[in-house]
Amino acid sequence: MSGLPLYPAYGIFIVRITTGALFAVHGYQKFAGGIGGVVSFFSKLGVPAPGVLAPFVAGLELVGGMLLILGVATRWISLLFACEMLVTTVFVQIPAKGWNGADLDRMLLAATLLFILAGPGAWAVQGSNPTNTDVAKSRSPER
Repeated sequence: MSGLPLYPAYGIFIVRITTGALFAVHGYQKFAGGIGGVVSFFSKLGVPAPGVLAPFVAGLELVGGMLLILGVATRWISLLFACEMLVTTVFVQIPAKGWNGADLDRMLLAATLLFILAGPGAWAVQGSNPTNTDVAKSRSPER
């Protein structure tokens, strides 16, 4: 496959759309199911200020997910999501379900780290539309 051209910006775009949709759906579910249930769940976990953090997390996931899809403030939103996924992975998912039970959270953490390091990819509102020179610049040197 070494002869095929590389299009990293489009690959990042696909991951950004998928990640944004996952976050937005999870945020919507938190609101649709009743934020009180999320507050109760956070309380059982010992999360400080669950009445504040539950709606914040739900709103971050819903609105932040939509912003990711659009490619708006991608790095900043991804930084917030990376913090959330690190906390949920280490303090919630791994203790409750083990390493394998935290697979979605780990993948979302990896995706958000990708956006922090590489930006939003192609077709982002904030303007990271790739050109041929962008693709050439992003190629790793052959060794």
